[in-house]
Amino acid sequence: MQYNGSRKTAAQIARELDVDYILEGSVRRDAEHVRITAQLIQATDQTHLWAQSYERGPEGVLAIQSDVARSIAASLTLELLPSRRDALSRTATANLTAHDAYLRGRYSWNKRTEEGLRRSLEAFQQAVDADSFYAPGYAGLADAYNVLADYAILPPLEAAPKAEAAARRALTLDPTLAEAHAALAYSRWNFSWDAREAEQSFKRAIEINPGYAVARQWYASHLGQVGRFDEAFTQIRQAEALDPLSLIIPTNAGALHYFARRYDDAVRECKRALERDAGFSVALWLLGLSHGAAGRYSEALAALDKAISTSGRDPTFLAARGYVLATSGDEAGARAILRELTQLRQKRYVSPFEIALFHAALGERSQALDWLDLAFKQRSNALADLKVDPRLDPLRSEPRFQNLVRRVGLP
Repeated sequence: MQYNGSRKTAAQIARELDVDYILEGSVRRDAEHVRITAQLIQATDQTHLWAQSYERGPEGVLAIQSDVARSIAASLTLELLPSRRDALSRTATANLTAHDAYLRGRYSWNKRTEEGLRRSLEAFQQAVDADSFYAPGYAGLADAYNVLADYAILPPLEAAPKAEAAARRALTLDPTLAEAHAALAYSRWNFSWDAREAEQSFKRAIEINPGYAVARQWYASHLGQVGRFDEAFTQIRQAEALDPLSLIIPTNAGALHYFARRYDDAVRECKRALERDAGFSVALWLLGLSHGAAGRYSEALAALDKAISTSGRDPTFLAARGYVLATSGDEAGARAILRELTQLRQKRYVSPFEIALFHAALGERSQALDWLDLAFKQRSNALADLKVDPRLDPLRSEPRFQNLVRRVGLP
């Protein structure tokens, strides 16, 4: 969508995306007809390799996707494996309402804001309500619940079981759906800390669809959390090559650098995401933490203030500001935010993990460990970071902390 209405040439766009071919087209739709015009352009010399128009009634719009895919494949004389040829001809649903709701869900989900994630949940639910056998709709539902719990918008004990159930329903309907395997892996690791099943499911998702960037992105995060950084960076680089306009993928690359204590590299990755969207609050949050870890407190607070402002005072971003204040020596400022979070806990979910970080930064180890124990009981996904999160370094020598690491199942 970044190129919708753009005056850039196909050659310019191809260079930015590092691709050899561009599919260009238009869609016109009214109550009775859908007309799609598409053409395939070779970027090097602007040659039009193939062009086709399709006109269907609204009931046939989903089949157009398969027609276009087959035609492009034929024009490039690709020798497709039988499994990929079958995938081109398979339509997940014949229900246009379900398909439209699914696409709206993905659009909102990719925003990674509270409003966007809640809207994605509604849209994916509408998709499966319209077609109860629509596997991608259930995979989307699992993704929505997973990230709502990950971002501490919904309590993990509420959202995580729904995520896993939706992912397993999707796999029952279509065992070859990469999105469902990735969603199940995400849930099994982040909320049940089952590293073995998670890795199997991540690998299965990538095996089924090597081009699914989200599976590689999430697998990279998992590998980083267990300390396998070389493998993690390989996966995240592949994810970004597959989806070069993503905001969350370079942000996740920044998180890997942050966990590896490469704070300047983390800052660089966050800035790359912010070049695409200066208000992307997740990147602003990580930028603030990275600056803070490097001792650049004024830059850290500026980034976190913007994250808080753009997110409507998200508790996770508030907690990050308090943590930076505490580590910079501003105990009074930190405790003021701690009081605000305590009040917020009466109105909405606030992860106990975030409260634990305050106490760790203030040198209150026993209280920090008490809050981490509560985070364990509430299945906080942040505990998957126990091995690598720099903010927990003051607690690593504590026997209670070491026991918690073992309970989570980290090496």
